[in-house]
Amino acid sequence: MVKLIALLKKCGVILMLSWLCAVIFNAVMPQGVGFMPDELLKPLWRPATMLDTWELFKNGAMFIDSRSSQEYEQGHIPWAFNFSPMQAEMMGDMLAPAMVKDQEIVVYGRTASRWPAAVVAQMMRKKGFHKIYVMDASFEQWAQAGYPHNAEAYTP
Repeated sequence: MVKLIALLKKCGVILMLSWLCAVIFNAVMPQGVGFMPDELLKPLWRPATMLDTWELFKNGAMFIDSRSSQEYEQGHIPWAFNFSPMQAEMMGDMLAPAMVKDQEIVVYGRTASRWPAAVVAQMMRKKGFHKIYVMDASFEQWAQAGYPHNAEAYTP
């Protein structure tokens, strides 16, 4: 037991030294090593609260669900298209010419952390779409708040 505790202490010291070296490296090097992806650190999209998202929904914005197809089938915002980051990368070049570039587009996902919705939104923005939003809540939070989801009929 004493050997195990000594080993754990050594591992803890090594981890702390590694972390300290990483912090020093990032402080000294101009590029550093990113702890977060550019999609979250330097977003080309705008965040949207649930209330903002509701207004965009009522005004006819396009919605993109960035979750898996299985999650999408279990429930989604009405009329939302389902594109995971991989699908958006593959389909984006084909769909971009057919879509209106100034259409308001809201991307949402499975978590409020905006991942992977941020990846899809960043790709859309790079393809020339100007009004890209990422909902700052998950689909589950949207549904629990009583906003339209699944096949619910929506009438303005």
